[in-house]
Amino acid sequence: MAAREFRGWKPKWSAPCPCASEKKYKNCCHRRLPSANIGKAYSMAIKDGQLERALLCARADITQYTIWHKSHTAPLMHRAHMLPNLLQIDVDALGAYVGRLFTLYLRLDLWSDWRAALGRLRGNIEHDKWYRKVGYYLALSYLGPKGDRIAGRRELAKLGPITNEETDLELLQIYVDLEFDDLAFADRMSILDRILQLSEERSNQMQYRTGKAIQYYLIDDRKTAGEILDDVVARAQSTREADPFDVRERHLFAGVLQLLGSLRRDADLMRRSTTEFEMLLEEDCWTDLGRAKILRELGDTHRYAGNFEIAEQVYRDAVAIGGLGLDQVYVAECLLRRGLVDRAVAELEKADTRLLVGREFEDYTHCYGVVALAAKKMPMLNTALNMLKQLKSSEPVFNTQRLELLVNVTDMLAGKQVKSDTTAGGLGTYANFLILQPSLFGFGINFNAIIDYLSRKKPKSGDKDPS
Repeated sequence: MAAREFRGWKPKWSAPCPCASEKKYKNCCHRRLPSANIGKAYSMAIKDGQLERALLCARADITQYTIWHKSHTAPLMHRAHMLPNLLQIDVDALGAYVGRLFTLYLRLDLWSDWRAALGRLRGNIEHDKWYRKVGYYLALSYLGPKGDRIAGRRELAKLGPITNEETDLELLQIYVDLEFDDLAFADRMSILDRILQLSEERSNQMQYRTGKAIQYYLIDDRKTAGEILDDVVARAQSTREADPFDVRERHLFAGVLQLLGSLRRDADLMRRSTTEFEMLLEEDCWTDLGRAKILRELGDTHRYAGNFEIAEQVYRDAVAIGGLGLDQVYVAECLLRRGLVDRAVAELEKADTRLLVGREFEDYTHCYGVVALAAKKMPMLNTALNMLKQLKSSEPVFNTQRLELLVNVTDMLAGKQVKSDTTAGGLGTYANFLILQPSLFGFGINFNAIIDYLSRKKPKSGDKDPS
């Protein structure tokens, strides 16, 4: 929308401001409306590091765009042939400005007020498309600090079915984050294809094409998985020189190289992955937890490549700065692969299983069973037997591994001769596939750096930010 005189809708002087501040319009945004310069003052405040000022500017941008919508799009909403494009433009653009507000609530320690603010923003566009966008941000809020994924799933469910006909990219992405594990193969692929259709952004193309490759691996179609990963690498490399990767893309690319190198047993790809992860560690944007995650991924690359002494040390480095219990599990595996069975047993027994969640516990169970076979200790074997019986995996390739290991443990307990299985980990680990989730909270990077990135993103449709 270009600059124009507004003879249409305006907030009432004493009405709540559309920015969701809880202040009256006369005491809030009316003196700060940016008109045609929407976004410019906000961008300058972010550049200067003035977050309180940026918050005021972000609120004014939301109010300005709401005025435009109610003045120009809302009166046309009874004209069905004009509605879809105009409405989608407004939903996407206003949603982007709300996204900026979201980042500032996080950075300014206003997180406890965010969900109430979303409730107040719900009326800015009176249409189901906008209510779904607000629902997206509400579900996303449950992935934040001290989040609750179950509550996030409940909020997402309130929006109704999300299918491959969905037009909201962000809803599809959070749907992958929260619901993907419960979908059948065909449904997963359909959703991934829809995301790829809706977004040409390089990071999304890398992430979700790799997601497709992982799905093929999980049904043991390694050929197709490898072909897709080859394509991901080629596409990324063809644009990298002209358009250098940001940190997130470098992280993705390092993981793609690792996955493809593991699949192909390709030493050169593993070396390239190692180099990418080592370069990432040189960045100063990581929290201790983020650095520990990168160290784990570097350790994985060395482990998959058979460099067990190096991998062990990298995992220990991760543990030293607050890495999770899974790092100790992989230390145990490295010791086992070096023939140090007693030390592997001791290391595994130190692992704090309370810190393991989801597929991390599946990795622990698999490694425990393999170590028990190598150690030939009856108490460990009985424990491994019980854990393997209770473990349920929805992924065929992992369930096959579980059953094979269960047979070996059962046979050894029965006194049969069993070849010790030392193939724990490698490509068959449960927890180390690239995370498909788009959630900015799962990334591991310093949270402020993530927010800086998101806060600079400009709306891709609607009024162009001239800043």
